[in-house]
Amino acid sequence: IYYWDISAYWKNALHLLETFQLDFQLGVTEVINSTSTDYNYLPLVPLLPAMELLGSGRKVFTLLIVNLYVIPFAVLLAAASTSLVKLKRSIAPAFYALALFATLFLPATLVPALDGRVDAINLVIVGLVALLYAKTKFAKYRHYFFLGILLCLMIVFRRYFSFWALGFFVSYTIVTVVHAWFKNHKKINKKFWSSLRRPALGLVTTGLTIVAIMLTLFRDVFMRYLGENYADLYSAYYLGGAFDQVLLFIQNFGLIIIIPALIGYALAFTVYKKTNIVWVSLFLLIQSAIIYIAFTRTQSFGVQHYCMLIPFLLWGFFVGIKYLLECKRSYLKYIGILMIVILFSSLSLFSF
Repeated sequence: IYYWDISAYWKNALHLLETFQLDFQLGVTEVINSTSTDYNYLPLVPLLPAMELLGSGRKVFTLLIVNLYVIPFAVLLAAASTSLVKLKRSIAPAFYALALFATLFLPATLVPALDGRVDAINLVIVGLVALLYAKTKFAKYRHYFFLGILLCLMIVFRRYFSFWALGFFVSYTIVTVVHAWFKNHKKINKKFWSSLRRPALGLVTTGLTIVAIMLTLFRDVFMRYLGENYADLYSAYYLGGAFDQVLLFIQNFGLIIIIPALIGYALAFTVYKKTNIVWVSLFLLIQSAIIYIAFTRTQSFGVQHYCMLIPFLLWGFFVGIKYLLECKRSYLKYIGILMIVILFSSLSLFSF
């Protein structure tokens, strides 16, 4: 029996599809009117043309979410990660294939999509943010403008991804300052402050872009986000204390995923401490901690909310995959890669 969120998006998609079939202009009006609510129709719109062609059944709906949101996310994140970890040309294709495979078949990625939750649309945005950074390193102010557009879309599509955006701003600020300090030989002088000018003005550009778009196109919902006490509103969804929140996290991802991911982070801060890998790792650690602490002060995580933490866990695997592919001991390389393939293959069967 489909209920609550598991039925809500499918039901709304059926309603919206029928509305567009009867009167296209009325359908557009409904989508626009929905943007003033917490659960708008925007994430459903990309699914409608395919539903018109293929049917509106449950299987079609859930597999469209996988094909249109989850697979693009996997492609984008694998491409961004391949660029960030700096590989030899000979092993880059193997890394990309393994990163794509791990992202696509991680249960935390698949389960919400197969539940019929359209939250996966924001994973595409996360992939685009990762690729934007990997290809540009935010070297120009226009890159921060594009970042603002992506983060704004993320917040509009699903409100709780505001925590992802919040974590991004805070973590990026901390990592940028620490990186500038190390790069300047741990000295705070004129050169140190001048190196922070562009990222500081860039973050202001990103923030102003978000605020400008929200006030122009989504003013009602933006003002509600600022004024509503969601911790009070969602108090019924807060289950247990701090220890229970940790158990929920472990239960959702599983120690069989968490432990290898943490090993990857250990490699990042030891083997790769002189590369860009350590800074990406530090960013994801801080961002994920902020997301987790801030969100659990509002409510407990549901399976869809853990989407915000997927990049954090996957990055640990990506670092581990890089280490294995570059390992000179053949038996360790091939056994390790085989274990990763078996692990994600088994878990994907569990998801389906």
